Amino acid sequence: MEEAMKEIEERERKKGNIIIHNAKECSSDDPLAKKNNDIEMIKELCEKHLKIDINIKKDQNQQPLIIRLGKKVEGKDRSLKIVTNPDDAQKMLLSAKLLAQSDDPKFKRMIIKPDLTQKQRNEELKLVNEKN
Repeated sequence: MEEAMKEIEERERKKGNIIIHNAKECSSDDPLAKKNNDIEMIKELCEKHLKIDINIKKDQNQQPLIIRLGKKVEGKDRSLKIVTNPDDAQKMLLSAKLLAQSDDPKFKRMIIKPDLTQKQRNEELKLVNEKN
């Protein structure tokens, strides 16, 4: 019972989060330049390609909550986590299909998914494996 409650709480907490895979990462060593590059890329993604306006939540320093996930590995782009509200996250997910029609290869390769719990990721993987 306690495990089910934790799962519900975690799903609720992640409801406004979006994960973007294949988002090109800035090669600069300057953390501020990397952050600004990610902010501009998300702004362009939403305005030009998804044709939506979203409000990204801000941290205590008033910086948008756009976070690269995982350790940096040479030659590999890390996924991006965007923290917004559940309605804006839903708008992004519903508009994601527009990326396939993009002329810009930088955006065409991106995959937009909800931020899933570990249990949800395991269930999704199990379904994919069963299908194959």
